[in-house]
Amino acid sequence: MAKRFTETTIWEDDWFYELSVEYKLFWFYLKDNCDHAGVWKPKTRAFKSMTDVEINLDKALQYFNMGKQRVRVLYNGNWFLE
Repeated sequence: MAKRFTETTIWEDDWFYELSVEYKLFWFYLKDNCDHAGVWKPKTRAFKSMTDVEINLDKALQYFNMGKQRVRVLYNGNWFLE
């Protein structure tokens, strides 16, 4: 099982503070489910199954990249967490 460090000051960042609870939860899901290089294959089925929360990936990208690019969409459609 991979161990991940979490930036504890994220709760003070305006972009994160302004997210709804659903998108905050999805941000942590992304960080915990990307590979060791920070790449995640976009699929929300597992997230929805575990949380019963519906996420719009286009909105998620817009919210996560508010003011600064945090997620880059790669040529193959995968997401890279910067």
